[in-house]
Amino acid sequence: MAPGGFAAMEIDGESSRAAPAGRREIWAWYGYDAAVAAFYSAALPIFFPLLLVALGSEFAWQQSGSQQPPACGGEVTSDCLQCVPGKGTQLLTSAGYTEAPLPDIPLAGGASINPVSFATAMLGVSVIFEVVAFVSVGPLADFGRGRKELLQVGTYMGAAACVLCLALASPALWWLAALLLILANVGYGIATVAYYSYLAVLVDASPEVQQAEAAGLPVQAVVEMREQVENRLSLTAVACASVASIVVTLLALAATLLSSSPDLKLRLALFLCGAWWLLLALPTFVFLKARPGPALPPGSPFRLLSGWHHLAALLSEARRYRNAFAFLVCYFVYADGYTTIMQIGVLFGQRNLCLSTPATVLLACCVFLFAVAGTPLAFWLQRATNLHNKAMVCLLIAGMLPLPLWGLIGYLTPDGGFGLKSTWELYVFAGWFGVLLGPLSSYSRTLFIDMIPVGREGAFFSLYSVSDKGSSWLGPFIVAVIVQMPTPPTPSHMPTPSHIPTPSHMPTPSHMPTPSHVPTPSHMPTPSHMPPPSHMPTPSHMPTPSHMPTPSHVPTPSHMPTPSHMPTPSHVPTPSHVPTPSHMPTPSHIPPPSQMPTPSHMPTPSHMPTPSHMPTPSHANSLSHANSLSHANSLSHANSLSHANSLSHATSLSHANSLSHANSLSHANSLSHANSL
Repeated sequence: MAPGGFAAMEIDGESSRAAPAGRREIWAWYGYDAAVAAFYSAALPIFFPLLLVALGSEFAWQQSGSQQPPACGGEVTSDCLQCVPGKGTQLLTSAGYTEAPLPDIPLAGGASINPVSFATAMLGVSVIFEVVAFVSVGPLADFGRGRKELLQVGTYMGAAACVLCLALASPALWWLAALLLILANVGYGIATVAYYSYLAVLVDASPEVQQAEAAGLPVQAVVEMREQVENRLSLTAVACASVASIVVTLLALAATLLSSSPDLKLRLALFLCGAWWLLLALPTFVFLKARPGPALPPGSPFRLLSGWHHLAALLSEARRYRNAFAFLVCYFVYADGYTTIMQIGVLFGQRNLCLSTPATVLLACCVFLFAVAGTPLAFWLQRATNLHNKAMVCLLIAGMLPLPLWGLIGYLTPDGGFGLKSTWELYVFAGWFGVLLGPLSSYSRTLFIDMIPVGREGAFFSLYSVSDKGSSWLGPFIVAVIVQMPTPPTPSHMPTPSHIPTPSHMPTPSHMPTPSHVPTPSHMPTPSHMPPPSHMPTPSHMPTPSHMPTPSHVPTPSHMPTPSHMPTPSHVPTPSHVPTPSHMPTPSHIPPPSQMPTPSHMPTPSHMPTPSHMPTPSHANSLSHANSLSHANSLSHANSLSHANSLSHATSLSHANSLSHANSLSHANSLSHANSL
């Protein structure tokens, strides 16, 4: 950038651009950064999104016709809303926590939108209107008194929109809250373009730079002097803005304590932010000189359209200012990143980590407090290492890279783990972010100043603001789409390989049910009767061979009944005890052929009991004693109606075959019966 060389001129009695800047004027410029900090540090990222969500949620519940569940606490312990860290607001029922119901805001044409998505989407829409304002009026700052006039118009528009939020007393005015957000952001954008364009003018008018030029110092010495003045002015303004942000945020917190109504708290805070912005800007309007530029060329198009005309002319010269346009592309990307963190971080902390409004405000103060500390630290580091502005910007961006990775870790870890899932992590994140945010914002604009031509600061800083604020719609819109979509399962909730059954645990063909045992569709269980996966038996609960009966448990001859234990004739059942035909099973109780055991289930000769295991006649006469010795060899058990007429008749046969094989077949039939169920 070619230094110096401005001829003094007077327009409407105002000092020319080249008139030396005094201390009072420079502090008036610092003061505006402290004034507008109330909007970009408190109103825009904290209170406007919370107000949109609060009004939208209350209106959605009213239109849904249902009653919003009460908050848990006191005597309310069930069917109530409770915020769970890491999960957000949950509905507490007798069965545990479930996703809290949140009706959508009804829109025209039968459409609807989630209140959180509505808030983030409106942030993006406001930025789109802000970009249009940048291009339309930004280049006008280079002509006449446009620089100071735009600063005043933008301030009045933005501050008035914040003050009017106090009148949003009804949830039905949720749409008006969105409109006021758009107006406030557009006013902030117009004022910001004019404010940024003053930086290059004040650097040229600083006594140090003018003395270096008057002394005829080498060009490199003048450039280094300009860079020092740029960094000093920019970093001091950022430090003043950070201190003011802490003060106004704490005052807004005090305003929220004046009312118990959630909506009124937020409206009072926005009113305070607007009043702060307007009142602290008044000294700037008094002591900051207009420093006018040349008059608007004759024959220019309509005043509001001339900005687009000058933008087209500027874009046609992109090849002449290749470095400036390359920087704007890069700035578009990383500015969207840290702006989205500021705007969405508040909603994340309140809805996902259960931060109250006072805790959210204190979190924002933590960012600004560390920004105050980071500004002189970065200036000291630059002087100690002799790094240029470009190297400082790259170093600060590298320091921010781990922050989004920190959040991604939380997506891969279970609930209660690491990755922005606890309050202390969020405060550490805020401190880290604050230390880098202030210096990065300052060095970005001072680096850009060195790339733009003298006298066209307004046009170039309108493009700078497009890259800065114009990219801010992208992040909020992506977040709005993600919130509107159904919540997918995270990898931390997916089944691990250790929970997948291996082939060794799969049933073999010999244990598979035969066609006759396959249940018909009328006997198939419906989905409502299916047990959840958490109630299904795992391989660890299946019987192992160590639990199977061994030959040592088979009764030996020494355990057979002796003649002294045989029943006497008096114990032989008389004809009166023989069952009569009326007690005999009727054909209706006999199972159909489809339920009869197939030959594959009939005992083979190898499984038939040997003569040594056959019961003696005296043993057969004792029904009760035979059952106590061997349930499998009892004829009375084989003729039992309850076993003969049931679907588990195959299990009775497996008991009748042999003592050693009984448990095997019954276990196989149990598996097939479990599959049927």
